[in-house]
Parts: sequence; structure tokens; C-alpha cells
Amino acid sequence: MPLTDEELERHIRTAATLILRYLHKKTRNRELAEDLSQETLVRIHKFGRTFDPEKGEFNGWALRIAHNVMVTHLTKAGRSAPVSSLDASTGETIDLPAPGSLETSFEQKNLLEEIKKAIRCLPEPEKSVVINKEIKGMKLADNAQALGLSIRTVNRKLLTAYELLRNELEKRGVNPREFDNE
Repeated sequence: MPLTDEELERHIRTAATLILRYLHKKTRNRELAEDLSQETLVRIHKFGRTFDPEKGEFNGWALRIAHNVMVTHLTKAGRSAPVSSLDASTGETIDLPAPGSLETSFEQKNLLEEIKKAIRCLPEPEKSVVINKEIKGMKLADNAQALGLSIRTVNRKLLTAYELLRNELEKRGVNPREFDNE
């Protein structure tokens, strides 16, 4: 039986500190741990309805998500080709090919232009939330404070913005998933 919104929020509040401590212990980098913790909490918000209390403890499930977020980040950070995040909530990224050829450079430029255009099409506050996080590199709490919103609202607006961006890019003929295996 899925959790209610109230149960999910209560579990998340309890797990948030545990997740941050776990990631800080594993990464030994407070800032990275905070960033990974935010990504983890976004994923938990997104997929919280899939948690089944009959299959295990919520904290164990949340820590498994945190571990997977950390492993994904560390794996991608070890790559030599640059990686641009498109959707931190699901871990979907666009792996841009290493520059070196005119064609590759042209593709990268066109892709980035399409992403910029799609971001400009977002409504407020979704546009500001994405710009603050993905371009300015703001943490979730700083983003919330800058916009005068709660962290929970920023989380939800971020998820909405990513979905709107995906849809807008698909309308423009850009499928972020086609870059997954390059």
C-alpha cells in the first residue's frame, strides 16, 4: 500500500539528516554531500509513491537511493568527456561528445541553443528555479531563499520544470535520451 503524502513527508524529514551524514561520510566532502543529498531528496519525492513498506524500511530504501546517486555522480565525474546535467531528479544526463571535430562542435552548439530556448519558454517560477540550480549552481536552500519559496515548493517546481523542459525539447525535435550512450 503506497504511503500518503503526510507519511512520505514525515519519512523524508526523518531520513534527510541520515542521508546527508551517510553521503558526507562516504564522500568526505560536505558541499558534494549536500548536493548529492538534494538530488536524493528530489528523487525520493518523485518516486516516493513506489516505496512499499511491506518490502523494507524507508530509511534503507532512501539510503539505497542516496548510494546510487553518489555512485552515478562519481562514475560520471571520472569520465573525460564533459557531462551536462539535464535532470538531476532522475539522473538523466546529456553526455556531450568530446570536442575535436567541426561536426561535434556544431552539434554541441545547436544542442545548447535548443536547451537555452527551452529554458526561456518555461513559466515563472520554474524558469528561475532551473536557472538558479543548473546555471548559477545554487543549492536548494539558497534557491528557495532567493525566490522566497519553501524548499519543498522549489523541489516541486524543479520537477515540474524538468518535465516541461523534456516536453519542450521533444517538441523541438531534441531527444535527450539519444545522447545517453554516446
